[in-house]
Amino acid sequence: KPKHPKMPGFGLPLSVRPMDPSQPLGSPFGFTQVDVNTGLPTQVVNTMTNFGWEYVWHCHILGHEENDFMRPLVFQVSEATPTAPTGLAAQSLGASGVQLNWTDTASTEYQQVVESGNGTTWAPLVTLPANLTNNLDPRPLPADTLRSYRITAVGAAGSATSAVANVALPTAPALTAVAQTAGTASIKLTFTDNAKIEKSWSVQQSVAGGAWTDVGSVASTTSATTGTGKTITVTATSGGSVNYRMAANAMAVAALPSPNTASAWSNALAVTITKVNQTLTAPTSVALGSTGTVTASSGLPVTLTATSTPTICSVAGSVITPIAAGTCTVTGTQAGNTLWNTVTATKSVTISKKAQTIALAFTPTTMATRTSAITVTASATSGLPVTLTVTTPTICTLTIAGTTATVTGKAKGNCIVSGTQAGDATWNTSTATQTVAVP
Repeated sequence: KPKHPKMPGFGLPLSVRPMDPSQPLGSPFGFTQVDVNTGLPTQVVNTMTNFGWEYVWHCHILGHEENDFMRPLVFQVSEATPTAPTGLAAQSLGASGVQLNWTDTASTEYQQVVESGNGTTWAPLVTLPANLTNNLDPRPLPADTLRSYRITAVGAAGSATSAVANVALPTAPALTAVAQTAGTASIKLTFTDNAKIEKSWSVQQSVAGGAWTDVGSVASTTSATTGTGKTITVTATSGGSVNYRMAANAMAVAALPSPNTASAWSNALAVTITKVNQTLTAPTSVALGSTGTVTASSGLPVTLTATSTPTICSVAGSVITPIAAGTCTVTGTQAGNTLWNTVTATKSVTISKKAQTIALAFTPTTMATRTSAITVTASATSGLPVTLTVTTPTICTLTIAGTTATVTGKAKGNCIVSGTQAGDATWNTSTATQTVAVP
């Protein structure tokens, strides 16, 4: 009785063959023309048949062996579909070709098929045994060419294909000039674009002969066009003598060059970073109750070191805090860095009074008759008292008794009431008016 053995990490292909390998397909020779299930006559011819796993009863009697008296036994085995390879990576080895590495996750495959293509169309490259995890494609990768790979694990119950791995090597750019943009911390790199498939450029800098550090990745807007005199701009992160170099990235999102996505680094060119003068800017006016900040054109923090008007304002860091209305005079310093020169400047700021608003309210809001009386209330956001007047004395009159103000109609027309707050050392003067119709 055949038994399904535990396979050592791989599968077996099914035995698909003619029923009689010694006869041509379609031949009835050697077959009993009887249906084995019904016993009735039928036509039996040699056809391709899936025998699953095939076992043979084998007899060592010489006459049996010479006359092929051995009998096959069909053994149907159910195997799981193999799982797909994972982690497929492709790395160009220059003239030696492209190295492929992956993880074999399947235990039922009996072969692995490696394909290469352009990501859309595919062609078989090689068929490998089960359990392998690497292979060398001996074809060198041409410059400016994108090549894709995938691997299919094939088993008796089906197959599964890995994710696609891409490999490409753009031609390296050639740096032709590098210069600091006047008055800024930006660096303009002029170069010859030698690649046709780049999606971005990586840039590195080396300060005073030190280690190369990343400046950033700049998107390519001319990925299919080579040419000279192309430029990109990056921001200098250090001063002094700085070397720059570039590489072309083939992938849509790429950081630094790697063997499978980018060109070699370009030649390096040096630029001497000259320090830039910076200026200090102060607000022209700051109201009491708020604050103002002195800033530097470099964006670096400013330190306010002194004020010659301590009764008008105080300083802390780069912030001016008003104390009283008047002219505030402060001295500020920005120490600079490797890109910016030191600057010290004295600034004058007007400390202004606070603005206030006045609200007038009529109760009731309209006059029922010509001689009706309306109560008027007034308030200021400063909290200071408001003075009420009538600017249309022929239309209405205003009387004040204690804290109550009353407007009384006199003649038909518009009665205009004004409220004024004269202000003080902190608050500006403010006036508001409101109209009510006298019927």
